[in-house]
Amino acid sequence: MNSAAKKSKGFSLIELMVTVAIIGILASIAIPSYTQYIERAKASDALNVLAATGISIDQKLQDSGSYACVTAAWTSNNFSFSCTATAADYTITATGINAMIKYAYSLDAAGSRKTLAHPQGASNDCWRISGGEC
Repeated sequence: MNSAAKKSKGFSLIELMVTVAIIGILASIAIPSYTQYIERAKASDALNVLAATGISIDQKLQDSGSYACVTAAWTSNNFSFSCTATAADYTITATGINAMIKYAYSLDAAGSRKTLAHPQGASNDCWRISGGEC
């Protein structure tokens, strides 16, 4: 028998360690990205509820001549919602709960969309979902 026939066909320890290191590097990049993706999706759901509620409140204004809070669309496991309304103004606020505690958003009668709390900083000009610009 020649020496080529005697050679094992398995992986060496070095090859296995390199593979594990590559998987570790990929996981260290992928897991934070996935977490941010999930947070953006949860924040988007809350912003959709705020926008839908704002539309409903504006419709109430058209029907009755004054603002009144409408809470029918408030369903979220990650945000709690509150509304204050007078005859001439309203403010709806979405405040994060559970894993989304660092996030808070608001919408008012003037259409101002504000980020009250965000891990990357608040903004009075827009709803910030990700870490970049609004």
